Amino acid sequence: MKRFLDPRVLLGAIALVIVALLALRDAADPGPGPLHPSHAGVAALQGHGGCDACHGAARSAASMAGACGACHDAIAAQFDGHTGFHGGLDVEAAACAQCHGEHHGEALDLAGDTAFRRAGFAARDAYDHAGLAFGLTGAHASLACDACHRNADAPHLAAGERRFLGLEQRCTACHDDPHGGRMTRGCAECHGQSEPFETVALFEHTAEFPLDGPHGGLACAECHAQGTRYAVEALGGASPPVARECADCHQAGHSAGFLARVDAGCADCHGGGARSFGAADLEVTAALHGASGFPLADAHATVDCAACHGAEGPFEERFPGRAASDCAVCHDDPHGGQFAAIEAVAGAPARAATACADCHDATSFASSRFGASEHARAGFPLDGAHAPLACDACHVAPDADAPRVFRGTMSHCSACHDDVHGGAFAERGLALAEHGATDCAACHGTAAFAPARAFDHGEATGFALAGAHAAADCSACHGPPADAVRAFGRVEDHVTGFAAGEPARCVTCHEDPHGDRFAALGAGGARDCASCHTETSFLDVAPGAFDHAGATGFALEGAHAQTRCVKCHVPAKDAPRRLGDVAAAFPGPTGECATCHADPHGGRFEGVDAPARFEERSGCARCHTPESFRGSEGFDHGAWTGFALSGAHAEADCTACHAPKLRDALGRTTAPAEGTSCADCHADPHLGQFDLSVGDGCVRCHDSTEAFTAGAFDHADARFALDAKHDALDCGACHVPSRTRDGREAVRYRPLGRECADCHDPGTGGGR
Repeated sequence: MKRFLDPRVLLGAIALVIVALLALRDAADPGPGPLHPSHAGVAALQGHGGCDACHGAARSAASMAGACGACHDAIAAQFDGHTGFHGGLDVEAAACAQCHGEHHGEALDLAGDTAFRRAGFAARDAYDHAGLAFGLTGAHASLACDACHRNADAPHLAAGERRFLGLEQRCTACHDDPHGGRMTRGCAECHGQSEPFETVALFEHTAEFPLDGPHGGLACAECHAQGTRYAVEALGGASPPVARECADCHQAGHSAGFLARVDAGCADCHGGGARSFGAADLEVTAALHGASGFPLADAHATVDCAACHGAEGPFEERFPGRAASDCAVCHDDPHGGQFAAIEAVAGAPARAATACADCHDATSFASSRFGASEHARAGFPLDGAHAPLACDACHVAPDADAPRVFRGTMSHCSACHDDVHGGAFAERGLALAEHGATDCAACHGTAAFAPARAFDHGEATGFALAGAHAAADCSACHGPPADAVRAFGRVEDHVTGFAAGEPARCVTCHEDPHGDRFAALGAGGARDCASCHTETSFLDVAPGAFDHAGATGFALEGAHAQTRCVKCHVPAKDAPRRLGDVAAAFPGPTGECATCHADPHGGRFEGVDAPARFEERSGCARCHTPESFRGSEGFDHGAWTGFALSGAHAEADCTACHAPKLRDALGRTTAPAEGTSCADCHADPHLGQFDLSVGDGCVRCHDSTEAFTAGAFDHADARFALDAKHDALDCGACHVPSRTRDGREAVRYRPLGRECADCHDPGTGGGR
């Protein structure tokens, strides 16, 4: 149904009215009359015959109906093409007067509310662009007409001006383009009209990268920053960049070792829909957890993730990268810190105190792998009767609330066992300590209290067993014991006149074959066989009883004074009980060491480089004294060996370079030094990175004997000279520890790359 009257009827009526009016006008004033107010601005009508300029002399309704299109060609084109506002109206093209009532005075607005009501709309402002390609939605719906159509309310239009027509429907026709024309898509495709421009309400991210989880609340510019290859304009261009990986924007929170061991992308564990990177939907398999260096095995396999990785706090606190051996990070120390520091013992290297797994496994803390070998490394081997004992037989808790004591447990026998000797050796404790034994172990083994072993009678009792005493059976002096606990009796129980603590005298146990003949013999009036005789044989005469210097001119000093007479005075074969002539056994100058003693140095210090005399002494006396060959006076290591002792070498003990050994045929108890170069004595901390046979070896860089770490290395001698920036760096910035395939570790110096890219990341400019 049409919304208006039949236009033909209406036009006919209008035409009759116009004809009548024109007739009246012509009769009263046949000349040109005043223009209608609506046409006052049309210059072509001024002085050109009034209405006839457009409408001619026609007076019929038909001619008037088609007259509008003669000037308003754009409107006529809309009617002809059924486009635009007029082309969508359900009226005839020539029925302009149905909406636009002319000749009704200046009060009538040709394009005002009346015209729009006649066209079927409540008012001009109620028109929502229905039928046009630019609908009024969102922010545009609330705008007044003149916000876009600046002539909407103009009473008169100048020549060539339009009221509503002529506007483009592109956003940039009215708004500035923040993208500078670099977008191939229209503004409305992404921004729409309903929401603020910044929200990009209609834009949908690609299916390959949906904006969900943490990405859903981000502003576009946070990921697509201006001036980058991922800027919004670059994405909307003709050749957008390829999709990004997580690592292109985010720094991995995992170690390089973990990333190298795991063949997976971030999303394999951290799903794209996660509300946060460490959210509850994080999926970490046992294999992935094992790649972190902490396999989930045994008791750890049944533990909930939150038990170790809390739900609160930053990522670094919840996932600190613990090692499988860092038990103390999660578990209380049941030992109360007893193993806070484990020193190297029995030659074993020092170990970290946190290695609970050294003794315990992950299945149960109660079980322990601390066995006999580990106990021996602690300085107390479990052998003999100690081997079958349970741990709590020796390691007990001092009270119910305290941990069981392991470290600090006394290892001397008397801490657990009664002293069957009744304290007889307590006063000899100091003497025993000097030789590293202060307890029963100095004599007894762990298998059983008897028999005794390694018993030093002299240190333990003050009466050394030498000569014939050493060959005698213990029971000769220590008769049967008074009780079943002891293996031997006490001397005082079997020898008349013996008193514990008094000096031992031969006559206490032996008869004097000389009677009182030598009662006054010896210095201080000593009355005993030892004034002349030794314990080896009564026939031997003690050197101290004879004035050797006065009789021979050779004073018996030092070791000579302790030597048996027959050592130098070898008895003749035909007179075995008499002392022989020294010259017969040792021909040569009297008083020269070489006459009786072989040179243990093999003539090394008799060459032209060694001084023939030292402080008026010659021969062996240049360094050694009669007291002991191992003693020395005024020995100048640099002068005698060519290797001066300075720095740390001067503080070192002789045995550090001259290893102790069993006495050889020449009487030597120390071995010659391995050499004079550093590598002869010291392990190479660089594991062969440098050829120590070239030049001065270690001294090329380490010129101080005080400490190995002090050096004088000039980097200019290397293949990479240090410029100002590199020279300011610490050595460890480029030379870092590296581990060999066999597990050894050393700071890496060579080979190292010399190109910038060998150390610096060309993508970020950062260092290694």
